[in-house]
Amino acid sequence: MQAPKCHQNAHWVLSTGARRSHDVNLVLPEKSGYFLYMVRVTCVIANIVEQCVGGIPCESCIRTGKICRKQMSEELKAVYVFYKETECTLRKLIPATLAADTRTIHLDCFFAFLYRNHLVHHTDVLVEVLLPLVSESALLSSVVSAIGALDASRHGYCANYVETESPRFLAYKSYSRSIELLKTVLLESEVSLRDDILWATFFLGLFELMADPSGDGWAKHMLHGTSRLLQGAGATTTISRPRKAFLGIFRMFEANRAILYGEGTILSSLEWAPTYQMDDQTPVSKWDSLGRIPSIMAEISTFNTRFYGYVSSVMSFDIPDPTLDQFGVEAAEIQNDIYKLYSELQNTDPERSKSLPFHQALSYYHAILLDLFNTFDYYHCWHLDHSPYLSRCEINHHVNQILQRAEIILDTPGGCGLLLILPLRVAGTRAETDIQKATVQALLDSIFKRGFIVAARIKDDLHLLWDWKGRLDSPLEGVE
Repeated sequence: MQAPKCHQNAHWVLSTGARRSHDVNLVLPEKSGYFLYMVRVTCVIANIVEQCVGGIPCESCIRTGKICRKQMSEELKAVYVFYKETECTLRKLIPATLAADTRTIHLDCFFAFLYRNHLVHHTDVLVEVLLPLVSESALLSSVVSAIGALDASRHGYCANYVETESPRFLAYKSYSRSIELLKTVLLESEVSLRDDILWATFFLGLFELMADPSGDGWAKHMLHGTSRLLQGAGATTTISRPRKAFLGIFRMFEANRAILYGEGTILSSLEWAPTYQMDDQTPVSKWDSLGRIPSIMAEISTFNTRFYGYVSSVMSFDIPDPTLDQFGVEAAEIQNDIYKLYSELQNTDPERSKSLPFHQALSYYHAILLDLFNTFDYYHCWHLDHSPYLSRCEINHHVNQILQRAEIILDTPGGCGLLLILPLRVAGTRAETDIQKATVQALLDSIFKRGFIVAARIKDDLHLLWDWKGRLDSPLEGVE
């Protein structure tokens, strides 16, 4: 019997079994003597459409509720490509503007570096002062280009360079050129009166802090370069705007050098004291370059030099010594000055207390207080009537405050890690707990990653100190 044609109103009913086997039940309505035919149809088209194509999962298996089979993966094969790099090829990869004007780019990098590392509070003023000098002085331009290129080499650059044109290579090339230019310029008359030369010697030292882990090159530039130029100019020289801006930065870095290296400084010279202390009477609310703190640091450095010079000649500390007593009285007076400074900081306007200079000033307050105490605490064999004293609880508080302020400074845009080297070093000398030591190391690592590799030396020195203290605290060390 011939099957009737499918009525236009016929509908498809797919059972669960039909979905699995792709079988379809065709149901025809009863009409005009027609009877129900159940036709089992194998749907070839459905089988093609719903076939699993692999993957997890494929679209067909999602629709049909199947578990998708694992798709066969092709075996990976190594492909060898021969590529020959030529100078012509590299020139095409480097944008023309970049290849032709790297000096301008490195100058821009230098000023960007200044904004990321505030050497003074008013960086805009510093940039405004430096721009004309950089544009007019070949020496200063070469020095700051070296800093900009070195800083750029430590940040991502979307370009390819031949080995002799990389930012790092150009940085050291500019530095070498600067040294040669400086040697020539120093032979000229009245060189000490030139502001660009003064700034150049300072930034040459700054480059050393970024390139030399020992920090000794920086100290030599500060002591034998910058300081001698200032002495050659004389304290009565009319102070230009660039020179005044320079003195604001110099006094802070020179005070750091004096304490770190335990040496004398021009800051404590009677001839220069009025010039360098010109900001000492400035209200705290208008402080820049940490106000009076560099002067107190210079006083501590000078005191330590005299003190250690005398102590080295003392034969016995068991007998009364009027000179030592006088040293104790003098140090106690310096400590009182530091406490007065702290009182001024405590009365700072609430808005200013959130600024970078405020946190920097506090970090140095705690640091110089500890440093002065360290001078006397090193010797346990005498007891003076008057001398700086800090309890163990107070020492722990000062260490924690330095670490807390340092974290805030490094987390604040413009925070200069370089100015934290001294506070962290002092904090490290009094760090007792593992947490304090780990925090000091982490902060120094952060400063290192920001480009000041001199932080590595401070970290190494502290490790040696901690190991030495550890051996002292172990009475059975070396005893069998």
